[in-house]
Amino acid sequence: MIELNDIYVLAIMLNMSGIGVIYWDWKYLKRHYVMSKLSGWGLVLVALVLWCFRDGWEFGMMFWLMTSALSAWFFCLFDSQTQRQQQQLLPTEKRYRHQLLPRGKIAHALATFLVVGVVSLIACCLFSLALLTLLPGNESNKLVFIAFLFPVLWALTTYWICATEQLRKPLFSLTFISAASGLLLFL
Repeated sequence: MIELNDIYVLAIMLNMSGIGVIYWDWKYLKRHYVMSKLSGWGLVLVALVLWCFRDGWEFGMMFWLMTSALSAWFFCLFDSQTQRQQQQLLPTEKRYRHQLLPRGKIAHALATFLVVGVVSLIACCLFSLALLTLLPGNESNKLVFIAFLFPVLWALTTYWICATEQLRKPLFSLTFISAASGLLLFL
C-alpha cells in the first residue's frame, strides 16, 4: 500500500522529470518533437494530480507551482554552471571585451523596469480589487479566486510590456485600467 509520504516523493520526482524533459527539449534538441513536449507536460500534469490528491486543490496547486518553479530554477542554474565552465576556456581578450551600452538602451531598460514594476503592479492590483466587488458569491471564494488571478495577471502584463518595443501603448492601457478600476472602487 502506498503511504502518503510516498505520494510526495513521487509527485516531486514526476514534476522534476517533466520539467527536465521540457527543458531538454527546449535547450538541446534541434528539432522540437511533439512527443517529448507531450511527455514532459504529461509528467507535470500527473504530478499536479498527485499534489491535489494529497493536499486538496488549493494547497496542491501551490505546492505544484513551487515545485515546478524550483525545478526549472535548478535546471537553469545547472545550465549556467556548464556555460560558465565553457566560458572560462575562452582566451582572456575575448572574455573581457565589452562595449558600453548607449544611453538610449539604459533609459529604455529603466523605463521598462518602472512600467513593469510599478505601473503594472498597481494596475493589476486595482483591477483585481475591482473585479472582487463585481464577482458573485461569498467573500472567501472571491478572495481565493483573486489570490490566484493576481499573480497570473501581473505575469501576463509583465510579459506583454517586455515583449513590446514602444512603452507608450502598455503605459496608457495600464493607466486607463488603473483609472477605471479606481473609479469603480472609490466612487
